[in-house]
Amino acid sequence: MRTFSIAAGVLALALALLWGFGSAAEEQRLPFNPVITSLSPSSGAPGTVVDAVLRGRDLAGGTIYISGPGVRALDASVQDPTTHLLRIYIDPDAPPGPRALTITVISGAMTRMAFTTFTVSP
Repeated sequence: MRTFSIAAGVLALALALLWGFGSAAEEQRLPFNPVITSLSPSSGAPGTVVDAVLRGRDLAGGTIYISGPGVRALDASVQDPTTHLLRIYIDPDAPPGPRALTITVISGAMTRMAFTTFTVSP
């Protein structure tokens, strides 16, 4: 019997160390994971400036990059951790087609990225 009670105590201590103690562990948040849920509008014509809204989760402090020639994000203002307002400039000679829009978010020593698509219409 004595061996069983020691083993149960050791097991309880090990579980407490792995999962935390009481309500503090329940309040812990998983590490941030930026996710883009929408970009609206998600396209624009050559020679225009598009005011767009990027929505998602854990986006605060992110740096936005748009791949490909002739398209760039000029201004990005953070409304809250879930919303960025973007001003996207499309050069008059930008070739049509999809571009990868990336947001890179750094928190402490971790860097995470989220992606969506912006399209230059013909």
